[in-house]
Amino acid sequence: MASVGSSSSGRYGGSRGDGNSSAPIPFRQGDLDYSPPMLCHCGKQSARWISWSDENPCRRYHICLRRRTGGCDFWYWIDPLPSAFQRDVLKQLRDTVQVLKTQNREKQDELRHVLRLLEQNRETNAVITSKQNEEPEDDVKDRVLRLEKELGWSKFWLKCVVVVVLVVVLQKFF
Repeated sequence: MASVGSSSSGRYGGSRGDGNSSAPIPFRQGDLDYSPPMLCHCGKQSARWISWSDENPCRRYHICLRRRTGGCDFWYWIDPLPSAFQRDVLKQLRDTVQVLKTQNREKQDELRHVLRLLEQNRETNAVITSKQNEEPEDDVKDRVLRLEKELGWSKFWLKCVVVVVLVVVLQKFF
C-alpha cells in the first residue's frame, strides 16, 4: 500500500537513469511518462522516480518535478516499504550491478587501449614491410651498378686485347 512520507535520496537517490545518475538500471520510461497523472501541490504533474538509497532500494515514488527550483514539497511513495530481507537482497543486487558496470567500463577501456596498440602495431609493420621492400630494390640497384662497372672494365680490356692482337698481326704482315 502506498504511503506518504519522505526519505533521503541516499547514494542512489531519486535521480533519473539518464546515464549521468548512479541508478544501477535505466528507467524504462521518462519521469512524466505514466498514467493516470498524479498532481503535486503546485497543480503540476509530479515526476515518478525510483529510490536507490539503502533504506528504500528500488522503491518508486512521486515528487514535485520543480522541488529544487521553487516547487512544493510533495512526496508520495508508490511501493510499500520492503522487508529487511528484500531490502538486503535489493542492495546486494544494486551493488553487484554497480561492480559489474565498473568492471565492464574498465574492460571496454582496456579493449580500446589494446585496439589502439594493435593499430599502432599495424602501422609499424606497414612501415617495416615498406622498408624491407625498398632494401632489396636498393640491393638490386647496387648490384646492377657494380655489374655495369665490371662490364665496362671487361669491354675496356677486351678492346685492349683486340688492339694488341691487331698490332701483333699487322706486324707479322708488314
